[in-house]
Amino acid sequence: MYLKYLYVILFLLCIGCNTKRNTFKLNPVPGEVYNYSITKTSSQEWTYQNVAHKTFDTLQLDIGLQGMKNNGDTITCKLMFNNLKIIPRPNEVTFIYLNPLMKINPYNPFVIDSICYLLQGLSVQVDITADGNITEVHGIDDLATNISNTSKVEVNIIKKMLADYVSVNAVKDLLNRILSIPRDKEVKISDSWIKSITLMTKAPVKFSNMYTLKKITGDTAYVEIQSIVSTATTSAGDNVYLKGKHEGEAILSYTTGMPYKYDTKLESVTTTTVYDVIYNEHFTVKRSSSVPQ
Repeated sequence: MYLKYLYVILFLLCIGCNTKRNTFKLNPVPGEVYNYSITKTSSQEWTYQNVAHKTFDTLQLDIGLQGMKNNGDTITCKLMFNNLKIIPRPNEVTFIYLNPLMKINPYNPFVIDSICYLLQGLSVQVDITADGNITEVHGIDDLATNISNTSKVEVNIIKKMLADYVSVNAVKDLLNRILSIPRDKEVKISDSWIKSITLMTKAPVKFSNMYTLKKITGDTAYVEIQSIVSTATTSAGDNVYLKGKHEGEAILSYTTGMPYKYDTKLESVTTTTVYDVIYNEHFTVKRSSSVPQ
């Protein structure tokens, strides 16, 4: 009789283990640091009053993510800034009729490079749901104050200079892009699911993402990404419209939901009352076993 009960208990435990193993959700190992190197290269093109403009930018960001607390509904992680480089190239301006090509580079690298250097080693805390939504970012004000005290640059200036890279919206945008793929449900090969995210840093842009699990090798999941990109909100009198496509692939751990690699390309056109802006972006994330030097 006791043996029979033992078999029942073992059977129920196996069911519980299988359920946990088959759930594709964000579940980082507590205390483990996940280091990532992120590169975003982008360009913008537009023509206004017979003058063609083209800008190029490269962002390189190295971060570490460490799971601190998991209460089931919310995961609290420490986000560490290991390195930040902002590399704008000279803006190209072509006069259509006169036809000379000028390069304009108003960028003064000293101040922003100094701020980026002082960012190294600082951190904030983020609250994340099991399906990868960033709900809160804590510590941005303290981070800016820390840099201000060292650099003697005003806090408000620090915040303004880092707004597109290290702010509440910028952190949410970055992590929502790379951590929102797990759906907190069991997923099988060829399954697809839709999840929308809105990036807020410069202007609200909606990504209507369709994720498809293409294959699983061991614990490694290969997910195809196809998205429609559009203006997140429109209001009366708003004459700016954005549309585009976003596609690529993410490679993740099935059990932790943490990415090994994320690689996407984005093409979009923003239409205004006077000109169109063509935007191209290549966004890559690679996990490394140690903090990049």
